[in-house]
Amino acid sequence: GLGCVHHPDEYPAIIGRWDAAHARGAPFEAELRLRRHDGVYRWFLARAVPVRDDAGRIVRWVGTTTDIHERKTAEERLR
Repeated sequence: GLGCVHHPDEYPAIIGRWDAAHARGAPFEAELRLRRHDGVYRWFLARAVPVRDDAGRIVRWVGTTTDIHERKTAEERLR
């Protein structure tokens, strides 16, 4: 499941936010850490939007994850 790649400190909040967006049919966006194949966590921007049929029913979700690790670490260094 998703818990195996999400950072354990963020997993409950991220899943809660996703469940709320999914229930409302609202776009989802979050900055989160995902574990790479070698066990290292990197920052990503996750976005998802519902795709609806002509009747307005959600038929699927389309999403992206963008690696923002360099930006996040630069921001942390500037703080």
